[in-house]
Amino acid sequence: MTRWVQTFLLLVAVIRSYAEDSCPDVKVIGVGASDKLTILRGCPGIQGVPGPQGPAGPVGAKGNFQLRVDLTDFSDKSTYASYSNFSIAEESQSYTLSLRSFMGGDAGDSLSGHKNFSFSTKDRDNKSNCAHTFKGGWWYETCHYSNLNGLYLHGNHTSYANGVNWSTGRGYHYSYKVSEMKFRPQP
Repeated sequence: MTRWVQTFLLLVAVIRSYAEDSCPDVKVIGVGASDKLTILRGCPGIQGVPGPQGPAGPVGAKGNFQLRVDLTDFSDKSTYASYSNFSIAEESQSYTLSLRSFMGGDAGDSLSGHKNFSFSTKDRDNKSNCAHTFKGGWWYETCHYSNLNGLYLHGNHTSYANGVNWSTGRGYHYSYKVSEMKFRPQP
């Protein structure tokens, strides 16, 4: 099995990377695993935010990538979900999410329901005001099954669906410690 691309994509200026040794210009800007999220700039083949484009990644590509979502809870239990033919449309198409199918994983499928949705943020809301309501940037429509760019709420929370949520995992009242979206060329 080929190695997963070590760039973890969280759209719209929020990219977290474990490949800091190969991307020395990664800057820490916010909250995530160990309270850090990063913006990826200056890495070879990457033309800036919101993420890797063209041959380096899925933005603007035509379904040539496999996606793996890794989630870690506050007990350090990890789960995953994987998808085939992942791509993200260009900005002119509102970064619409494209997936072919859920391939498996013990986290369950909380992303297929977002297929063909535009990426929305509170200042660029493409549908239903969900980005404002659920405090994140995501592929919202009739709001969401997952919300990996939601608020970092440190595990269980009483608010509904505004944390780093994956509904088929820990549900809408649990915010994950770490969420990673990894992609690689489709084998």
